[in-house]
Amino acid sequence: MSATVLLAVVFVLSLTLVTWLLNQLPQRMIVGFDASHRHSPLDGIRGILALSVFTHHFFKNYFFQTTGRWQSPNIDFFTNLGSVPVSLFFLITGYLFFGKLRQPRMDWQYLYRSRLQRIVPLYLFLGVCIVAIYFTQQHPPLPLSEWQQWTLRWLSFNNQSLKDFYAWPLVAGAAWTLLYEWGFYFSLPLLFVLVHPKQLSQWQNIAMLMISLPVLYYVFTHIVKTELYQATFNTILKRIKLA
Repeated sequence: MSATVLLAVVFVLSLTLVTWLLNQLPQRMIVGFDASHRHSPLDGIRGILALSVFTHHFFKNYFFQTTGRWQSPNIDFFTNLGSVPVSLFFLITGYLFFGKLRQPRMDWQYLYRSRLQRIVPLYLFLGVCIVAIYFTQQHPPLPLSEWQQWTLRWLSFNNQSLKDFYAWPLVAGAAWTLLYEWGFYFSLPLLFVLVHPKQLSQWQNIAMLMISLPVLYYVFTHIVKTELYQATFNTILKRIKLA
């Protein structure tokens, strides 16, 4: 049995085992969970999707460690464990947020603060790890201008390489999803005004539109470029190997 088939079997068996164990929980533990304000079936689906993406990244890392190439799995099963769940995640997010947009008022400050607290801390921590690894490996010092450029690119989810240190494995090559995600978040003020045209007279909504439109322009002019990064990374690895 090949390693890829073995991983596929382990994934399916693990998912089956976890589902069975959760069904064995005492009823009192399940009743104690307050799901009145949540979409419980969607939470279960998102759990399965998250496990699928984790397995996809695990296999890509396994392939990278054994072959030196960071690329999609060579069988459709593992490839679909990454792209399909991410697409479904986006669909579920759109559904949940459209429910919020139907409300007559939006607390934009709470919305964006919660998104920042959910995503940014770990992303900034990875940035610190990249800088620490760069210095640990005794790379040549960089001028301040290059540090500023890299920091700006990192914060804008646009190319994570730091000179000759490439950070794709640290972010699983998937920082592009953050660019799409923030593009969606900053499209919400525009969607809100389209759903509630009369709310355009509120100064908070006008201010959010003025902020969101430049961000949307940035996202839609950079999402195509992210598709080139993985090919570039693989080309660099080949050159390093040949050297």
